[in-house]
Amino acid sequence: MKVGFLKAILYVAIVSSLTACSGGSGSNDSIDTISPSVTLNPASGDTLSLTGSVTLDFSEAITLSDVILSGDMGRRGVLTQFDADTLKLFPKEKWEEGEVLSLLINAKDAAGNRMQEVTASYQIEAVAPELVSISPAGERLEKGGTITVQFSETMNQESLQLTGSLTVDAYDLVWLEGSRVNDTLRISPKKGWISGKDRTFALEVEDSVGNKLSKFEASFTVPLYFENFDAAQVVVGQEDFSSTVSGLNEKNIAEYPIGSVAVSDNGRLFISDTGNNRVLGYNEIPKVNGAPANFVLGQEDLYSAVSNNDSTLTKGYGKPTRVSISKNKLLVTQAFIRRSFLYDEVPEDGEASPHLALGLRDGDGDTCNSSEFSFLESSIVVNGKIIAADTGNSRILIWDELPNEHEAPANLVLGQSSFNHCLANDDKQDGSSSATTARTLSQPNDIWSDGEKLAVVDTLNNRVLLWNTFPKSNFVPADVVLGQKNFSVNQGGSGTGDAADWPVTNKTFNEPYLGIWSNGLQLFLVDGVNHRVLIWDQWPENNFAAADWVIGQSDFEKNAFNDTDQNGTNNQGELPSASTLKWPEGVVGYQDKLFVTDSGNNRILIFKSR
Repeated sequence: MKVGFLKAILYVAIVSSLTACSGGSGSNDSIDTISPSVTLNPASGDTLSLTGSVTLDFSEAITLSDVILSGDMGRRGVLTQFDADTLKLFPKEKWEEGEVLSLLINAKDAAGNRMQEVTASYQIEAVAPELVSISPAGERLEKGGTITVQFSETMNQESLQLTGSLTVDAYDLVWLEGSRVNDTLRISPKKGWISGKDRTFALEVEDSVGNKLSKFEASFTVPLYFENFDAAQVVVGQEDFSSTVSGLNEKNIAEYPIGSVAVSDNGRLFISDTGNNRVLGYNEIPKVNGAPANFVLGQEDLYSAVSNNDSTLTKGYGKPTRVSISKNKLLVTQAFIRRSFLYDEVPEDGEASPHLALGLRDGDGDTCNSSEFSFLESSIVVNGKIIAADTGNSRILIWDELPNEHEAPANLVLGQSSFNHCLANDDKQDGSSSATTARTLSQPNDIWSDGEKLAVVDTLNNRVLLWNTFPKSNFVPADVVLGQKNFSVNQGGSGTGDAADWPVTNKTFNEPYLGIWSNGLQLFLVDGVNHRVLIWDQWPENNFAAADWVIGQSDFEKNAFNDTDQNGTNNQGELPSASTLKWPEGVVGYQDKLFVTDSGNNRILIFKSR
């Protein structure tokens, strides 16, 4: 027993000694016999751009001197070590477009284990990716609408850069697979795009091999959303929605303000306070009721109301009835002196002075020429043009570029064939009034344009005329008529003597006066006699098109002023509210807000899109 036991102990000792000498599993002196391997990114067979690189990811640490490259790319490339197990191959200058380049890789690790030779090839391509499609394809982008962009190939998500005014809104990005992986980008608003015209976004992105898409830019209009009898959020000129006081100070305006307000690109608000012969300036759009103005144009201070009676080019005004802004130019229409004052840039305070005047006043009473107005209540500046409604001469005067001198003559006229014709509805241009046509006018009172389309309020013809493309010559006929079944009739309105028989509907109005505006998609029209604002959700394409919504009334049949209880009758004791109107005479939009000049209530209402 003892002999067997001793033999067993001796055997274990011998085995342990041999294991230790051979460097068993617990030894730090093990011999590395495993060959390295490499992963290529992009993989062999993929495409490279002219300056594209190949990343070599080894399975273990490796030094630059232990890697040997051959083939076309090995000879024309530069290998750089990035970290212990990663190297990158760059072109010495550029790879050649259209080539198929070979790459052979040999390497050994620190222990001398050689890697099995790896062979790869790459197609060199410098063709930039293309934008295949974008949705929506048109200008209109709904509040909750998704923008979908599809590219011609797989794109690099990390390279995407979005800029533009639309990117101010919160949004989500999702990459989708269309024809290829990650070739489709979906952009969705988190809460909804903010309403406004010219909501832009620009897109820069590269494909998977680094070729850049040509910079893409898009511009959308997000519509304003309203429903019948919507309430305003803010009132200017009054402390609350039930007050109708008038006054001469920094908060109140004179009785019966006239004309649309204007808002500059940076959000500065201008209001024509007609009776006080001034324009009030607000450094920002008021957020609370009864906000005070910051400065005044046309007067020395906020407590003066002197009228400019002699039509000279001074800081003084004579009954301003419209303010218009475009591309940092400001135009003030003045009914009393029948002139418009143009400012070379939007004023920042009351020290600004106009730099020229339009509307020559020679005193002889003959205004049927290219430089004078018979009666003027509205003129606008838009995209390098000035457009004026010369009401008394039944025509629209157009300066197709901004004038650079006082009393400059207009270049074009609508409603007449030449500047020496000034009779209403004179289609034959023989000096006799005849039936209305698509090219005649009778005391037009207001205009809107973006430089591409044109809308004219043809007051005594009780209609609105639309031009789908901006006229480039005299006497051009309109494309669409609203308020009438066709161009040859002018029913309703006091001018025809049968206003009492003219029904109040979503297609009719009664002598529309000051107040028309569009964002290029929708159309907003003040129907003052019916104490309402009509809204078309699409730019009307057909004659006698019906409006979609109405502000100031709960339906299209009601037309009483300040009808808070909507019983359909004028109640002299009924106070105005945030939803009612009385003789409105101005409308304009800015971003997600709509400004309505509620003349009979001595106030400006600010509505916010839903």
